Amino acid sequence: MKVPESVKTVAWALPLTILIWIYAEREQVVNNKNGSFPLEVRMIDGNKIVNLKVPGDSNIVVTFSGPNNVVDQITRKHDKIQITLPPNTPIGDSTFNFLQFMVDYPPFASQGVSVVSVIPAEMKVEVDRLERMPVEVRAAPALRQNDPDPDSFRFTPKQVWVKAPSKIFQEAKDANKLYVIADTSGARDIIKVGENKLDGLQVSFPIRSDRVTIEQPTVSGLIEIKDGGSKITLDSVPVWLDIAPTVSDQYTVEFSKRTIPNVILAGPKELLTKVNVADSIPHFLLEVVSADIKSANQGKITRKLRFANLPDGVTITNSADEYTVTFSLNPR
Repeated sequence: MKVPESVKTVAWALPLTILIWIYAEREQVVNNKNGSFPLEVRMIDGNKIVNLKVPGDSNIVVTFSGPNNVVDQITRKHDKIQITLPPNTPIGDSTFNFLQFMVDYPPFASQGVSVVSVIPAEMKVEVDRLERMPVEVRAAPALRQNDPDPDSFRFTPKQVWVKAPSKIFQEAKDANKLYVIADTSGARDIIKVGENKLDGLQVSFPIRSDRVTIEQPTVSGLIEIKDGGSKITLDSVPVWLDIAPTVSDQYTVEFSKRTIPNVILAGPKELLTKVNVADSIPHFLLEVVSADIKSANQGKITRKLRFANLPDGVTITNSADEYTVTFSLNPR
């Protein structure tokens, strides 16, 4: 059957009409279409830094005019708006009308899109001068009883270079905090009599800000603990049993001296404070070993107790007889 010419015409004209309609729709100029964007403000001068004050959330709403398809792409895919302030922007607070930056904003203007308005209409910024200066390294404050005296540390280097806005340096000066703090908290667990070197100590600036840069983030520390000096008395120290499994499987241990009274310890103050802390109960250990089985039938066994976890440089001044016990092994 022969297809009428009119049907043939409709067959090719209809798709063409649809294509023309789609093209016209895409190229149609739209007005007052909004898009929300994060804002980044910067300066070319590397010795100045910008703090955006308004808008406080660093977001703006832009109203566009232009081809529908282009505006749609911009509102959906453009990640952020970057504004570079004029190089002669003075130190301190300044206010700018957003349109002076947005009317000819290159990423939009190059696509034939115009900016009609911006919310908020004005941008407020604070420009500060970046400064670089050497500051002293100090130890972290003593927060626990067994922390070393912060003034007893020496650091290498003694100073580190810090870069920050002048306003932050001034804030640190006013608060008497123009220094960096070395994290010496770990020293409490490793110091002993003599020189103690601590490497890789992290340093931080007391005024917290992401605009502060410490050029050397770690330092080395040295603390010297000298012999003697102080004493402490522990009124009553318990005796704990430390028995080898080969013994405990066959015997029970009987001993009468369960505590040792008036134990006197001598040594540097920094080390003595490590003895009596909340997470470590001072105690003596009665150590019963496998070799004691040979003496099980020979009566009582005499043994000097061992003070558990006694720091190097700390000594017991009591006579050995005062912390010596006798015990016996009784078959199970």
